[in-house]
Amino acid sequence: MKTLTWNETPVVFECEGSRLVGIAALPARPAATGVLIIVGGPQYRAGSHRQFTLLARHLAGLGIASLRFDYRGMGDSEGEKRSFDQINADIGAALETFLQLAPAIERVALWGLCDAASAAMCYAPTDGRVEQLILLNPWLQSSPNVARTRLRLYYPARLGQMNFWAKLLALEVDIPVTVRGFLDDLKSTFHWQGKSGSSVNSIADEHMLAGLGQFGGQVLFIMSEKDLTAGIFRTQVEHDRRWQQACQAATFLDIPGADHTFSTRKFRDQVAQVTAHSCFTHALHAETGTNEVFPMRAALRAELTSMSRLPDDGLQAAWTALEARSDASIFQSWSWMKSWLEALPDATEIYRLDIWNGEELVGIGLFGKSTQTRHKLIRSRVLWLSESGSPALDTLTIEHNNLLIARGWENRVWPAAIDELMRHKQAWDEIRISGITNAISRISIEQYAQAMGLIPQTEFSKPYFWVDLEGMRPNREEYLRALSRNTRQQIRRAMKLYAEKGPLEISLAGSQEEALSYLDQLKLLHQAYWNKKGLPGAFSTGFSNRFHRNLVTDGFANNQIQLARITAGEDTIGILYNFTHQNHVCNYQAGLVYGEDPKLKPGLVCHTLAIEMNIMLGNKSYDFLMGDSQYKRSLSTQEGMMYWLTLRQQKVRFQIENVAKQARYKLHAAIRTHDIAG
Repeated sequence: MKTLTWNETPVVFECEGSRLVGIAALPARPAATGVLIIVGGPQYRAGSHRQFTLLARHLAGLGIASLRFDYRGMGDSEGEKRSFDQINADIGAALETFLQLAPAIERVALWGLCDAASAAMCYAPTDGRVEQLILLNPWLQSSPNVARTRLRLYYPARLGQMNFWAKLLALEVDIPVTVRGFLDDLKSTFHWQGKSGSSVNSIADEHMLAGLGQFGGQVLFIMSEKDLTAGIFRTQVEHDRRWQQACQAATFLDIPGADHTFSTRKFRDQVAQVTAHSCFTHALHAETGTNEVFPMRAALRAELTSMSRLPDDGLQAAWTALEARSDASIFQSWSWMKSWLEALPDATEIYRLDIWNGEELVGIGLFGKSTQTRHKLIRSRVLWLSESGSPALDTLTIEHNNLLIARGWENRVWPAAIDELMRHKQAWDEIRISGITNAISRISIEQYAQAMGLIPQTEFSKPYFWVDLEGMRPNREEYLRALSRNTRQQIRRAMKLYAEKGPLEISLAGSQEEALSYLDQLKLLHQAYWNKKGLPGAFSTGFSNRFHRNLVTDGFANNQIQLARITAGEDTIGILYNFTHQNHVCNYQAGLVYGEDPKLKPGLVCHTLAIEMNIMLGNKSYDFLMGDSQYKRSLSTQEGMMYWLTLRQQKVRFQIENVAKQARYKLHAAIRTHDIAG
């Protein structure tokens, strides 16, 4: 897992006598491409819509600097509100300020939603420093295609809604008004049907069209499926020759199910990841001088081979050498892979995938293979990245998963890997990639898989929470100040109660033997807690115990294991089982001693002491890993998402399965809607 240091800085700058307000998100070492986020629509402060805030923070975490700002008359900025085609001076002033704050930036992408996207089109050709436009649901001030779009999108969607029919039957729909509106839209559509391929636009729309036509850089449109504004723009492009010509070199990306502001976390994350991928891909084009969608994949060589379950010296040498040149997580480390391979049953089928640039190894991964039957009918042969495919064995739960990739090759290796996997497509039906967090790799996987005729699908996603330790001084109050008042109070009260038994202390296992002893004590506490709830716990199988004993034995020697015992006087409060890799700490499991007093919070206290210790050790982050538990939210300062992906070949049995799933989902949705309406 790669975590970059960044900070947010409020800025005030001048534009033609008015003071404008913005917020810069600046990584310590920003990438060559920066993003200027134009905030459109009524705002109460710079980028107050959560989309803009989270987008900026997501980009900063990947090393991309951004400035989000309010133009004149919006939010906290002074001046009179003006039309989107009259804010070129505002964008220019913001861009100057941005480049002064981040002088390492060599090229700028303008990012805008709705009328801010329209403003970006007007400004782009006037400034040679702007090389990219990332435009979400652009707004047309006056389009003759509104009626046509309403007929195509609004009315069919309305007729498909159960609550519409419920209101109609309850006589809650104004039928004359609805029919009159429909007929007006129908009349307007037929009026324009016979017209020529160009329509009359407003002056503002003409400025937007001219700007887009004159801009020579990269243009990406991100469009919501369920948005009338996006639909109007799409229809305008489809039916107007001048707009078709202006958009000829642009890329359109439709996000199914999304509303106008991409308001859910799923759609918000997609927008952030696509934005980051677009920036990195454009930078790669600038470096290589190519406009290929998947640059340099042809220059890479890949090979998929069957291998023995037991690791050999050649694999270890290749893996550890590449690991030293990567930003891998502990779950891609040789310690994890070796322990996993050695613990697997002999019959486990494993494949090795290597990717080279010339003679340099730039990517490697291990795939387990299994055959599964879903719904008693759908049989599928599956390749699992870093997993066996056996539910009983994969309870280890792989997270921060990916191929092991050389630093800087994150968006180049996966296309070559998929090419090689497709050469062997007769041997598999699906590829599963569990718990991936690297946004660049994920987008590269999905886009290239689709280009190769595969069906990429996100099976589900889950949040993970972590603490950014960089910049924190090594004292408890520094960390506690980053938490909510309620959480601080709970921790301080619990620590005070524990201190009545004796001093609170945290001690790391100092030897391999002591680490294994701590692990055994943790297992007893952990298993007792989960067995009491009727659940098996993480150490319930011979395989999991073999794996963790191997990992602690090997990982301790490499300084990749923290087994920490937390005590109050002579009493044990808990034991934490943490992984450390490249100065990132992951809390994998805990064994806690729960008392009868609910004010004693062993989890909060143990993690607080561990975080304080890791600040002093100079580590960069403390990751609670996957899961939405309240304690993880309470103790963390940052949040991310993990995704479980499937790449599926286009086969009839999968199409039948998908149709059945969609029918079942629509039936359940209709039943729920009917129940609510009733």
